[in-house]
Amino acid sequence: MNESNISESLYREYHQFNRNLTYFIVALVSVAALIIWFMDIDLGGKRASLMGIIFMVLAYFTYQIPYIGYQYLKYKYKNESEKRTALGYDWRQFRDLAMLRR
Repeated sequence: MNESNISESLYREYHQFNRNLTYFIVALVSVAALIIWFMDIDLGGKRASLMGIIFMVLAYFTYQIPYIGYQYLKYKYKNESEKRTALGYDWRQFRDLAMLRR
């Protein structure tokens, strides 16, 4: 397998992992919202600050999904030198190339 095919498969896997992780988070938030709605839980008053903190943590985690995907691929292919070389050693370089191949 040549380097171009390896890179393409890595970028495809990277985008698929990120997509699946995003779908999982959306499903998790949806289920939590449905539970809160059906149980008629009041989120005002003292719980409003807690909900704000939860949403900030969720936003930070969602922002980190691309980096988590990169780290996952680095861990998954740590023993395969061809794929490890195609990943590169710099997150910013990988991100820029991955965004070109969306």
